[in-house]
Amino acid sequence: MNRKKVSIFGGTGFIGSLLTTALAKNGYRVTVFSRDRNVQNDASCMSHVEFIDECKLEDEALIREHMAGSEFVINMVGTWDNNRRRATKAHVEYPTTIYKIANSLNVKKMIHFSALGAKTNSPGTFFSTKAEGDKALLELAQNGTM
Repeated sequence: MNRKKVSIFGGTGFIGSLLTTALAKNGYRVTVFSRDRNVQNDASCMSHVEFIDECKLEDEALIREHMAGSEFVINMVGTWDNNRRRATKAHVEYPTTIYKIANSLNVKKMIHFSALGAKTNSPGTFFSTKAEGDKALLELAQNGTM
């Protein structure tokens, strides 16, 4: 069977681990990029799932190497951290970096998980930075090829 490859960022979180398992069970090869590997993840014992542990999104060479050949990229990175600098990094800088790398590798599609109610003028750090990331990705997509 020729399995399509999917790269997931944030694939060890609550929704990400379920999605990783579902994709692997449905015939996809899944590469999960994560800061920490969740050993309870159901997909950790599946043969078509590769975990890139201790992955720092600043390590573009590592990401590029393991994302190569992916047809789809899914970004599920999120943090409830109230520190605006860290939240901006997770919700704005990382998604745009992922997009740029995926675009340069001719990935067909990027799926980005946002948050319901995300608005740039939201009082909370989580929602406002998620909205900033959404806006940055839309601008890239309008000017890019993916």
